[in-house]
Amino acid sequence: MDDTSMIIGHVGIVEDNSMVINNVGAVEDTSMVIAHVGSVEDEPFNFLMSTNNIQVPEVVYDHKPKVGQEFASLDEVHDFYNKYAKEVGFSVRISSSKKNKNDEITRKEYCCFKEGTSCKGIPCEKKRRRGIIRVGCNAKLAVVKTISGNFVVSLFVEEHNHSLVTPRRVHFLKSHRKVTKAQKSLTQHFLAANIPIHQQISVFESQAGGIHNIGCTEKDIYNFERDLRKEMKGHDAMMLLEHFESEQGKNSAFTFTIKTGNEDRITHCFWADAISRLAYEIYGDVVVFDTTYNTNRYSMVFAPLIGVNNHGQTIVFACAFLSDETTDSFIWLFEQFKKAMPGGAPKMIITDQDLAMTKAISEVFPDSFHRYCSWHILNKFSEKINAITYRDYYSDFQKCIWQSYTREEFDSNWIEIVEKSNLNDNAWLRSMYELRSKWVPVYINHVFSVGMSSSQRAEISHAFFKRYVSKKNSLFDFITRFNRALAHQRHEELRADHVDINEKPVFKLPLHIEKQMSEIYTHIIDKAMTRLDVSKIVEDDLESVLQKVSQMIIGTENSTQLSIAQQRQQICNEPLAVRAKGCGKRIKGGKEKNKVNVKARRCAACGKAGQSHDKRNCPMLNDR
Repeated sequence: MDDTSMIIGHVGIVEDNSMVINNVGAVEDTSMVIAHVGSVEDEPFNFLMSTNNIQVPEVVYDHKPKVGQEFASLDEVHDFYNKYAKEVGFSVRISSSKKNKNDEITRKEYCCFKEGTSCKGIPCEKKRRRGIIRVGCNAKLAVVKTISGNFVVSLFVEEHNHSLVTPRRVHFLKSHRKVTKAQKSLTQHFLAANIPIHQQISVFESQAGGIHNIGCTEKDIYNFERDLRKEMKGHDAMMLLEHFESEQGKNSAFTFTIKTGNEDRITHCFWADAISRLAYEIYGDVVVFDTTYNTNRYSMVFAPLIGVNNHGQTIVFACAFLSDETTDSFIWLFEQFKKAMPGGAPKMIITDQDLAMTKAISEVFPDSFHRYCSWHILNKFSEKINAITYRDYYSDFQKCIWQSYTREEFDSNWIEIVEKSNLNDNAWLRSMYELRSKWVPVYINHVFSVGMSSSQRAEISHAFFKRYVSKKNSLFDFITRFNRALAHQRHEELRADHVDINEKPVFKLPLHIEKQMSEIYTHIIDKAMTRLDVSKIVEDDLESVLQKVSQMIIGTENSTQLSIAQQRQQICNEPLAVRAKGCGKRIKGGKEKNKVNVKARRCAACGKAGQSHDKRNCPMLNDR
């Protein structure tokens, strides 16, 4: 037992309701008074306050630690003292520990969270601005290990030199906040379902019967999520690779390719599962391609290639991550897509007017018709012509584009509108007219397009997937959440199949051919979509199609597996954070574009203005 041990006696109550200190220890100043702070709703813990602002809490005697009290373990010591601290109104932290030569703890000291002094004035590069918490409080508890292995209280100081926290605020103190195992497990499930933390707190509040009963704060949940991300740091790339190899082991029709650059860091990644490849074989005549951002922590570009099924629903053929949007990256992606997909190149590819995409498509898919998204082009009219002309003539342009039934009619109407609106010198309109064979419906109707004229289906698909993923996701997290979204999408396809099989259409005319065609269509789609070895069904008369479907053998003994090159085990690292060329862009009006003397953008990392980088890709941070 320490020679410096101090014992402060508990508070006793005498008949005249005054409070005194039991004569267990000496107190120089006996002029103690009861301090009441706050309203009735914010009743503080009872404590004694001396003239020199020393406060001694009043608690039940059995709840207070006592010198000589024994505990079986340090966990019991901490739990008991922390429970006492919560009843009193302060937080506990470990002050010091002492170990023997066997690395066993022989002495441990716990103190008040306001013990010591703040390190104010010490220079620090990254210093968070916060108030002073430590005020030199001497309240503490020390235990020493006995020969029997138990821990005995050797020192207990209960005096505090600061105000104690009220019951309504005690749950904010650090030692009384803890994310329990159950909450951690729920949080991981919530995060996997992309449920934001503020909504998670609402669930915990409902379970606990009030936000003050949760046992932790919203910030604690955020910190737990941060710690989960830190655990994966440095392992993300290998986890992604192992996941792909595992999927390929389950089904050899799963294909993937990972390309690495400097330091074996991932720069490109392509993957497609068996269902997507089968879907392309059946519905791959038209492919819609567009990229999107803010789907992962590395800012890699997410590039899905999508199509439309027999129900008019969006389906995914393949996906990729790209470190940039250059022609070389798109060529790599389209080459991987071409190798992985059965059935050859698509008949039509719909994209926006990205020049890099255009060059890549012409090189990899020279026989595919490349259609520009009409929605993007029409949306640019408000930017490329002045507001008055746009107001007066935009509807005429729309009629010319959508209501022309011959190429000659479109040409004459377009020229007439341009002359009437005095836009002969508009370079953008002239370029759009020269490219009319790539986006004007009357020039494209001879090519099968599944009724699509724009890449808006891709935009809708991006919005759907972003309900499941976020920009904080690692690549492995993204794949996990993306697969969940894909499962939901495919479940809707299954539901539509079920409706088609069980609900017969209502015919307007009592014609036998209508009924026959509806039954043939339903059976073909049902049998084709429930097999993984469907060979290509050529366009032929209905009887020929029925004969081919009926001859298909259901089973796996004689099924023809898709040929896939096995991926060799490789070591890869996480990609560097990139900044895509489309990231952060938005449509600007003419007034905003005409602004002058705009203040140069400043990098928050290096502090330099007018740079081509920001904090996400600052060279100063990358060099560390």
